[in-house]
Amino acid sequence: MFWIFSDFLFKLRRKFFCQASPFICNAYNLSPSVSIKNTAIIGLPYVRGNVSISPGSVLVSLRDGNALGIHQPCRLVATSGFIEIGSHFRASGVCIYSSLSVVIGDHVTVGPGVTIIDDDMHPIDPDRRRLNLQGAPPQPIKIGNNVWLCKDVTILKGVEIGDRSIIGAGVVVSKSIPPDTIVTHADAAIALKNLHSNQS
Repeated sequence: MFWIFSDFLFKLRRKFFCQASPFICNAYNLSPSVSIKNTAIIGLPYVRGNVSISPGSVLVSLRDGNALGIHQPCRLVATSGFIEIGSHFRASGVCIYSSLSVVIGDHVTVGPGVTIIDDDMHPIDPDRRRLNLQGAPPQPIKIGNNVWLCKDVTILKGVEIGDRSIIGAGVVVSKSIPPDTIVTHADAAIALKNLHSNQS
């Protein structure tokens, strides 16, 4: 019985945010460095720095906002770089951090728990870490059109993901992925055209 009431409350909150999204977008756009256009904002994401999101996108930040569960609001943080997101971007509880540049294409789908970060944050050398010194320089990230990043994927600096590729759940991507590729773990990349030919 309780789950019925809980589900009702969630749907009510989601409907409220859908109706309020134009006003919420305008509130974020009060920052001169933020541009969020015609985006459904379900919950309240954390947005800081030079961030732009094109129309038709959806950001879900409500806890348990989908069947797999969302454990944090969406976080889009550009400390000294920028984050540029194309149209019809759909994400649940994503964390994107940029010290240089993160560019995401159109129609990209991102599952809960995904992290995209163009900076190591800390140096490898332990002495430098103790002194709180900067690590290696950041490198840009580019994600193409129609890409699907499944749950708990991590995209590291310098990575480019080609159009229509799919990154499987839990994969840490440290090398660029060509277009039309399925990656099921760090060392396995399957070309979509080969996958289709094996099924026929």
